[in-house]
Amino acid sequence: MSQGVDTVSCTRCGSGVPLLVLERSVDCPHCKAPIELAAADVEALTRYRTEVRARLDAERGQRAREESWNRSFGGPDAKKKNHPLLPLLVVGTVVLLMGGLIGALQAAGASNQTMSNVVPAASFGIFAAVFGGYLVWYRSGRTQRAPTALESATVHCPKCGSPHALRVGEVLDRCRFCSAALLPDAGVRERGLAAADHALLEAELAHGRAERRGMLTVSASSGARIVPYLVVGSFLPITLFGAVAFTISFLAGQEKDTSARGILLLWAVALLNGGLLGLVYLFRRARQARIDALLGGLCARFAGRPLADAWAANAWLDRHWAGSVPMQHMFRGAHYTTATFTVQGLPALAIVNPVGASEDYPAFVAFRVSAWLPAREVPHPAVAAARAACAGVGLGLSVERAGLVAVASEGAVRRLIESPEPLRLAGALDEVGRAAHALGGTRVDLPAPSPTE
Repeated sequence: MSQGVDTVSCTRCGSGVPLLVLERSVDCPHCKAPIELAAADVEALTRYRTEVRARLDAERGQRAREESWNRSFGGPDAKKKNHPLLPLLVVGTVVLLMGGLIGALQAAGASNQTMSNVVPAASFGIFAAVFGGYLVWYRSGRTQRAPTALESATVHCPKCGSPHALRVGEVLDRCRFCSAALLPDAGVRERGLAAADHALLEAELAHGRAERRGMLTVSASSGARIVPYLVVGSFLPITLFGAVAFTISFLAGQEKDTSARGILLLWAVALLNGGLLGLVYLFRRARQARIDALLGGLCARFAGRPLADAWAANAWLDRHWAGSVPMQHMFRGAHYTTATFTVQGLPALAIVNPVGASEDYPAFVAFRVSAWLPAREVPHPAVAAARAACAGVGLGLSVERAGLVAVASEGAVRRLIESPEPLRLAGALDEVGRAAHALGGTRVDLPAPSPTE
């Protein structure tokens, strides 16, 4: 129907008519159909159509990013494509084909010169074909999502009163009975913008869910939680098996040049290695106990409960968080611990991750109080009070569409975990809940993700 941002299409002949040159009564320059628009109508209709298009373009972008995450990590199809045995299968296929090629050339009596000429090129071709085929298969399976169907607005012909359906963003049509011009009034435009906003919000939620699932899948393959054991424990087979082997050889009389003092030294090194592993375990257990005590105190104060794992925290986010979450907050470190509770009647989630997985995924502590806020950051005494209370315990407060977020950066995490002030922390979270209510926040209960998400 539309030719561009500043044009409308004549519904009789389909030609583009510039909106900016339309006056109160103008005929289509091609078919002479009358089109009556005031200057204010032109401006309002142009703005309406432009804003609807912008929202729908953003909605399509969000859907494309959702699809990308689902295809690579979070969707059902991605689970089989990320099976841990697949890389071994691909490498094994390459090795078998190369071995078969060499065997076939040798059986055919190929000379060394022929082998040296054929094998490298053929091997490269096999490698490219197998890995190229794997990548094509991995990237395949893209589903073409149908455009979002927005409910049309019902308008009535100003001349004959016949009902018509005017699509969201459509600014000019003709009555199919009397050919009178049909334009969306202020109410129709308001409902159209609301429908486009709703479609964009649903796309943002779906993208956020796909991104969180993908990050949890990625972090599941990370060795961040066992790095200390790998570093210290990697020496244990050498030290322990070495001590055992030399001891057996010494007792059997095979190690004439090894003294009992040398054997004891080997055992001392092995025991020291084992002791270091034990110290790592005890240290981490003590740290986890402090985290559990911190969250346990909050759960007791706010009638909450600890969550089983990061997937349970993600289920809470799917249900109560109508916004995005930084990808770093979904990447699990060594002590990734979560709990949920209620603050001032609003759902709240705590994520404690005191040991970062890497520089890209640093340590943090985050508290989210879920509330649908009609307006984001606005000057308000309750927000200022909550921000001051959070700063007193090392938290920075931000106001988002989905609620309020109090986050301790990497530098403040140790203070929060090792020197907790549970009463001040609980008081700060209470202030956050009060600020959410003061901003007009309401409880968020989103529908569960569909099986295809």
